Amino acid sequence: MAGEGFDVRLVMDASGNDSPTVLQCSIANLTQHGVKVVGWIAAACELQGDWAREDTAKGLLEIYRQHNRPWAFLESIQEAYKASALETVRR
Repeated sequence: MAGEGFDVRLVMDASGNDSPTVLQCSIANLTQHGVKVVGWIAAACELQGDWAREDTAKGLLEIYRQHNRPWAFLESIQEAYKASALETVRR
């Protein structure tokens, strides 16, 4: 499909490949043929397109919380910051 002009993306970290050698060969072969290799977070963000799409944004954020520890950590820091800022305003 990439050879026919379609924008083809392979979500490589969802491929189930367990061999580093086969993984590197696959990436090299696919990219030589025009396939864009991405990770699941990039693919999810592209599908979301815009965070203003609240109907799907909430679900995607929940997936991030469950499967992306750095995101969950960042989110907890942000919530703590907001809570402390709110407490400062109340004083």
